[in-house]
Amino acid sequence: MSARLACWFLLLAVVPLSVFGYLVYRDSVTTMEHEAMNSLVVVANGKARQIDNYLRERQSDVATLARTPIIATAIEDFEAAFTNTGTDSPEYVAIEESIGPYLTYWQESLGYTDVFLISADGDIVWTAKREGDFGTNLDTGGHRDSELARVVDGARTLLCADISYFEYYPPSDAQAAFLAAPVMKNGHLVGVLASQISNDRLFDLMQGHAGLGETGETLVAVNSGNHAVLASPLRHDSEGAFRKRILIGSTDFTPVQKAVLGLRGSGMALDYRGERVLATWRYVPAMGLGMVVKVDTDEVFAPIEKLKSRILTAGFVLMLGALVAGTFASRSLAVPVIQLAKATRKFAAGELNTRVAVGSQDEIGQLASSFNTMASHLEQAIGQRDTEINERRQAETDLNDHVIALESANKALEQLNISTEAANQAKSEFLANMSHEIRTPMTAILGFTDLLLDNLDKAENIDAVRTVKDNGNYLINLINDILDLSKIEAGKIDVERIECSAHEIVADVASLMRVRSAAKGLPLGVRFDGPLPQTIQSDPTRLRQVLINVVGNAIKFTETGSIRIVTRMLNEAGEEPRLQFDVIDTGIGIPDGAIEKLFLEFTQADNSTTRKFGGTGLGLTISKRLAEALGGEISVSSSVGKGSTFSITVATGPLNDVRLIHDAVGAAAETADVKSVDNSESSLTDYRILLAEDGPDNQRLIGYVLKKAGAAVTLADNGQVGFDLATIAESEGRPFDVVLMDMQMPVLDGYSATRRLREKGYTRPVIALTAHAMSSDRQKCLDAGCNDYTTKPIDRRKLIALVASYGGRTEAAAETPVVDQATFTELV
Repeated sequence: MSARLACWFLLLAVVPLSVFGYLVYRDSVTTMEHEAMNSLVVVANGKARQIDNYLRERQSDVATLARTPIIATAIEDFEAAFTNTGTDSPEYVAIEESIGPYLTYWQESLGYTDVFLISADGDIVWTAKREGDFGTNLDTGGHRDSELARVVDGARTLLCADISYFEYYPPSDAQAAFLAAPVMKNGHLVGVLASQISNDRLFDLMQGHAGLGETGETLVAVNSGNHAVLASPLRHDSEGAFRKRILIGSTDFTPVQKAVLGLRGSGMALDYRGERVLATWRYVPAMGLGMVVKVDTDEVFAPIEKLKSRILTAGFVLMLGALVAGTFASRSLAVPVIQLAKATRKFAAGELNTRVAVGSQDEIGQLASSFNTMASHLEQAIGQRDTEINERRQAETDLNDHVIALESANKALEQLNISTEAANQAKSEFLANMSHEIRTPMTAILGFTDLLLDNLDKAENIDAVRTVKDNGNYLINLINDILDLSKIEAGKIDVERIECSAHEIVADVASLMRVRSAAKGLPLGVRFDGPLPQTIQSDPTRLRQVLINVVGNAIKFTETGSIRIVTRMLNEAGEEPRLQFDVIDTGIGIPDGAIEKLFLEFTQADNSTTRKFGGTGLGLTISKRLAEALGGEISVSSSVGKGSTFSITVATGPLNDVRLIHDAVGAAAETADVKSVDNSESSLTDYRILLAEDGPDNQRLIGYVLKKAGAAVTLADNGQVGFDLATIAESEGRPFDVVLMDMQMPVLDGYSATRRLREKGYTRPVIALTAHAMSSDRQKCLDAGCNDYTTKPIDRRKLIALVASYGGRTEAAAETPVVDQATFTELV
């Protein structure tokens, strides 16, 4: 026992010290690593800024020199001699003696490896070094796939200075990067001035080791095929530049692989020597370079290792002291405790009359007295204890069985919830994409059917086009129903509470649906029973949607007779006031057993109705859920062969101080007259509109609609061209009144083009055109900087009205043809 007590003393002394030492060591390692990594990030950011500043200065130098008249004249003279007499002719030599020293001085003073004069046709008509590329054509020659050819083509096309990626260039037999700027004369492209950046000057920016200690260094690498090639001089391998190659995808020196692949980050890794290092990596997009700043972990954590040794030494000394103290204390406690232990063993063996002699009044003596008292009580209670233990064991067994069953059920429920959420997310994404893919072609289909209807004379042709249009509208309504159902199921349906007029909504619905009822010879009547509040607090769009669905359903299932809409006020005592809309028809009616199926998804009262009348069975499902969201419900009463009555109730909101209208029919008629005047098509005469749309069919359709309304339309077939045209027109003082921006386009989509316009300070109206119809898509367009949003298919009257509400009149301008990337340069 003495040995055990000594061990316990030792354990109680050593464990807290060990825990404390471990925590101090761990916090020190974390702090040291964090500080070292922050230092590396600071160095990396500084190097990146140095490279960026260096490239900006060089790009500015080339662009500035390209604008001097002497360069334009030199390119014209060299090109003429190169084409007519050759590079060895006296004429060419004389030109070179005249301009060559100036260009050579500029090359040497700014540290370029080479300088090129290139004609507008891509011929290299002069270089400072006259390497293997001199006299070749960058469009058709052997170097047409080089970075020099790419950057020269960019300068000719975009008419601005550009910089190439860093790659191996055969004529120089070295890794190289190039700068190029267009040379203009009298507004026309004469050629291109290009320069080859000096590797030595670029890599000199990397070689400073300040802040990197004895082992740190900065590396630059390029992506060469499936390898990352270390391109800068190495601190630990003077011969390693352009020789060290790291296979991309391997486990070797992963930071440099990530850097050349365009990633950035920090962490611990093995470097090209196999040494463990702390590293941070960046990508230099202007030249396609990867940069890694690193330092050996041995150097970083050297102070921590000293701390570790000190902690271990202190722990050893404390352990010896605890061992000595524990041995002394255990001897003074062991004897009485051993006696107490023997008595306890006898009692446990069944000798219930065993007692301990009490020799002192200290803690151990009190423990002995307590033992004697406990023994007496236990002797009496041991029988009862056995019984209780058996009962408790049985109860615990039953409880464990229930817990296991409950845990299993909970796991199954969690898995079901995960599966359900994943299914809902997949369904929402599918519906959004389906809506976009269907709405895009439907824009052209519905738009051109409208145009055909305006230009057809034969009745059979008009009937055929109207059939196409009706079926197209049916398809769009089907997509809208499915999207509404999806949003309702996901709990994302938006219901407003704004002030609106119930009798105006009824009048709107009746005016809209009378076209359909008249086509079947059915009168559609409206009646208001009793006074109605002038306004209610509800969602007019959703209420109108419910009424249109129910009235449309009544028209579809009624062959003879009439349709009526009856509106009345429900204001029963103790209940909130509500409005009730009864839609009464004389149609086929509904059997009693089928009424309960009416509001199920994709279900109709009888399967035969699907074949005879068509439809998806979604309209009433959506209407019921919308009515409930508006604080009411839908109920049905019907008689087979006599007709049906659908009663829709909605909450009105507070009606304090709201005037009651007794002649609601007259007010509704007045509203209809006003709206019929307001629905006249707006004029866009003298409006200048930029239409950014990549689809040829939609270009022709929307362009035609806008031109017919009087607008001058400029077309752009991608977002980049749209951005360029808008900014050029703004800078030249002939801005567009409105920009119509399709959000899904190649090269640069509408979201990015709009953001760039806003970042550039463009304040003119931008209206989004999109085939996406989910509520989140509208917010996405507004977040990108659009002033408003409209979905495809396009309603030409709404589109013209929307443009007219944002556009401001400017001076008229001639029409501009479709501008694509290939002809943009000529336009500029």
